[in-house]
Amino acid sequence: MIKPLMKHLPLLILITFYLPLAAQVKVLRKFSEYQYPKRHPHTELLKQEKTAPGNLQERSFIDNNLLVILVDFQEDDNPLSTGNGKFQLEPDPDYLYSIGSPPHNHEYYLSNLEALRYYYLAASAGTFNLQYDLYPKTQQAYTLPHDMAYYNPPGASGELFVARMEEYFKAAIELADQTDPEIDFRQYSHFMIIHAGSDWQHDVLGDSPVDIPSFFIRVGEDKAAVVDEGSWTVTQACNVPATISQDFRSRDYGDAIYWSGYGALNAVIAHEFGHSMGLVDLYNTRTFQPMVGVFDIMDSGGSGVLVDGPLTDGSYVMVEGILPALPGAFSRALLFEEDFRANGMMKDAYDLAGNPIVNIAASSVRQDPGNIRPSIVKLPLSETEYVLVENRSVDPDGDGATAVFGDLNGRVILYPTAIDDPNNNPTYEYDYLLPSFLNQNGASIGGGVMLWHVNEDIIYNQGTTYSDGQWVSNFDNNTVNTAYNYRGVKVIEADGLEDIGNEYSYYWTGTQYEYFHQRKPNLNEDGSFAGWSSQEWRPRINSITTPALLDTKNLPSLYWLDEISNPATFMSFKIKDSFFSKEQIVVADSLPVFTAPMILSSFTLTDEIPLFGGGRFELLSRNQETGLWENQLGYFPVIESFRKNPVIVANQSPDQYMELVLSGGSQIDILDFLDDFYQQHPITFPDSLTSIPIYIRHRNPDGYKLYVATQSSLFRIGDYVVEEYNNELGGILRMAETQNGILALRERAVLFIDRELHLSKSINLPESFGLYEPVIFNNQQDGSIIYFLMANTGSIYRLSEDILTKIYTAPHGSANTQMGLSRLEPYSPGLFFASGDKAFALREDGSLIPGFPVNIGSSPASKAAHLYSIKLANKFFMFFPLEGRGYIAIDERGNIDKAYSMIWERLARADYWHYSHDEQELVFYHIGHNGKLHIKTLSGISQDPILWNGFRNGETGNYDGMIFQQNPPIADYNAWIYPNPVSGDIFRLRLENQTQTGIYSIYDISGNLIQRQTIAANGNLTRDLEIDSSRLSSGVYILTATNGNQIKRLKFAIQK
Repeated sequence: MIKPLMKHLPLLILITFYLPLAAQVKVLRKFSEYQYPKRHPHTELLKQEKTAPGNLQERSFIDNNLLVILVDFQEDDNPLSTGNGKFQLEPDPDYLYSIGSPPHNHEYYLSNLEALRYYYLAASAGTFNLQYDLYPKTQQAYTLPHDMAYYNPPGASGELFVARMEEYFKAAIELADQTDPEIDFRQYSHFMIIHAGSDWQHDVLGDSPVDIPSFFIRVGEDKAAVVDEGSWTVTQACNVPATISQDFRSRDYGDAIYWSGYGALNAVIAHEFGHSMGLVDLYNTRTFQPMVGVFDIMDSGGSGVLVDGPLTDGSYVMVEGILPALPGAFSRALLFEEDFRANGMMKDAYDLAGNPIVNIAASSVRQDPGNIRPSIVKLPLSETEYVLVENRSVDPDGDGATAVFGDLNGRVILYPTAIDDPNNNPTYEYDYLLPSFLNQNGASIGGGVMLWHVNEDIIYNQGTTYSDGQWVSNFDNNTVNTAYNYRGVKVIEADGLEDIGNEYSYYWTGTQYEYFHQRKPNLNEDGSFAGWSSQEWRPRINSITTPALLDTKNLPSLYWLDEISNPATFMSFKIKDSFFSKEQIVVADSLPVFTAPMILSSFTLTDEIPLFGGGRFELLSRNQETGLWENQLGYFPVIESFRKNPVIVANQSPDQYMELVLSGGSQIDILDFLDDFYQQHPITFPDSLTSIPIYIRHRNPDGYKLYVATQSSLFRIGDYVVEEYNNELGGILRMAETQNGILALRERAVLFIDRELHLSKSINLPESFGLYEPVIFNNQQDGSIIYFLMANTGSIYRLSEDILTKIYTAPHGSANTQMGLSRLEPYSPGLFFASGDKAFALREDGSLIPGFPVNIGSSPASKAAHLYSIKLANKFFMFFPLEGRGYIAIDERGNIDKAYSMIWERLARADYWHYSHDEQELVFYHIGHNGKLHIKTLSGISQDPILWNGFRNGETGNYDGMIFQQNPPIADYNAWIYPNPVSGDIFRLRLENQTQTGIYSIYDISGNLIQRQTIAANGNLTRDLEIDSSRLSSGVYILTATNGNQIKRLKFAIQK
């Protein structure tokens, strides 16, 4: 029977302790605090051997065999060590408690190794079944040639400590080989040394400094143990003590006496063997501060303390290390990802995003093999960062407690087991001691969804360069978490208070508030759990919650978690694709794949998404019953290997059905779907194409035409054949549609060409053009047209009524995106683009719209990539492409909106927006880094919100609108210079309330006039002027600006 819980100040969690050979049940309770783990200052040097063979990240354990050897030392009576250098082989009458008690003989260590086997069976969900052998067979231990103090002399330097531990390791392994030559070392992947005595880490009083610490050692081949008659070497091993019990002492808590210093080997063996498996320490190996706390065995997950009692004298015993926490999601995935993915226990977010509800199993539940649920879900953040989601509910069987099954009359704890299981079968409830709430009966309630932020750039791409020039990664160096603000692995703490790893926080191990779940707890006056309240705790996490799903560059996650349930064996949540209503992922039969603009063909008479790959393509249309995009027509053959350009749409026949045009090299291929019949119309040209073809809607009897530019000519295609060409119009680099035909860019000229391929007008350009598409604004008020041209340098020119005006001068070396036009309340049109790490929005005269430029962060804009503008949630969003990272959303006031940003590993440039009037849905689709087509839908959109739709604004490169702007209210005349100091060849002068014609003048510090320019009044009260500073040398200058009789004087500096 279970004894009733007794109320004592330090007692928290009830655990039942079963003894297989005795008919008694003990009550163990968790102590209210974790033991702060003591770390040896030099043991980390033992894992930093630069010449060790192999990369741990790439190791493959085809063998699960462990060789364990027992070693002792020359007998001594040194008061600076625990024991006399020999194993304690007789019972100790002064040892107050059964767990960990002598005799420490072969049977005792075999039982501890069996406990290790059960632990890693749980950690691996049954996929890793450790096999072990213990030597020597005919004696208690191999006796080393020196006493313990020789190997760990007090006050040893790091260099001496490493040398002695390497000597100890080599001597122990080679002594085993010499004594028992039948040992076949080739049969083992793992090695462990268990030495007589206790370890340095548990010398709480500091009175046994020569105790050998627990560690994992890795050496180079030159220091390896040579075995099997010189044919094999051993280069690594775990080292653990015979016992961790020492420094026994008592403390009076008022109502009882509590004894400490007692411990089990379970946790220390599990931790050190984790290194042999390939795990790394997750605490700070330089300062020894916890960095993920108790939530992983590779940090402080073995430091939980349990209490048993009362003993016959009424006192209680505190025991450390009985029930080590499981490895966290990072460590488990590191070791077992392949197995977990194979059996369905690990999934990617994009594989689950289409599911209405995701069920995630607790890490510590033993699942039914016939009904596996994921226990780890991976959310991508960037190319090198991701979040691992797991369920760390502490009581998955819901019985309010857990039992531990003991061996050897309670001297060793083998595994946890269910309280009501008459067969004492092992369970995986190693997480029961994690922080949680307790009800009045002592039952543990809580845990929940835990999120791990992993930065593989820190882990694998960063490291240390040694004096010999050799570089070692943080992973191989065991230094993944040595900087609090720059951790390779961290827990995203749900309460938003980053206690773990914070040296100034009392809650250094983590609390019960680190988990995500639906409701806050109701707590009684004594702090005990009374139930879940109606108030939300943390049922969601996204890019704008606290905490937020952001990468280290402060860019948001594409995926969000929502509707997270309360802690349970199987918790549930939704994976949302940012602000979209739903997502569907389509897997193509062959890779690589690409997609194209949505079309309407005669096959389905509805929206269709083209998907190309493997020499064929398919048209995905909505299944009217399921709402899913499906291939309902089969596959169509296509030759797409020549394609170099984005796919465009065309229409050679005056009907509603569209065609697809592939282009590249010296050919195009028009894919036609007229009259329910698929045809290909390939056309080969005499030389290479120089521009992406353009489709122009001729509103005349001649129908719809396609224009193709090559090095030598411009061609017009009609009815799938060449109708006309002009050999004087070769070398066109970019094209857009005009009211009468085509605007075409050559490197040094802009051409206006009519539909009959006649050159109407040519204007010379002052610098090289052709990298960027022209954009055209059609003023609906008066019919005027403004052409915006971006030079290859990134500078922008405004062409209106044949007058070419430079309105933006790009800094040297700029890498700009393409341009877009949009309404940006209260301004129209807004010309927007990005350059480097800044996003710009200009009015049509080149003056900056208030709030711009905007610093978009450390991920630069993607050169020459296209942009979008969409009105969502009553805001005018511009979507700026980031290099390899999707889009960052900025509203019309210059505010970055992380909730509407779309960040993913964007390897392909082709992505598309489409508005469906019939479905009242906004659709965005793209190819993900996994080669799958992601289709995202935002429902309930009653009007087309797309203002600028990427390449050529979807078709023509035109934007229709009106010119309007909001001038500032009449107030004082004001002026600013930025940037200041000036480091480049241009700076900007911003003027507010410029109501009259004025003048700006620049003087040097001596008062000599350097430059003067008239500022003509034009009705815009806010002016933004570019000023050339290329001829100004470094120094201090004075600028004066006038507005009628008003004057402003500004001091600025030039630094070159």
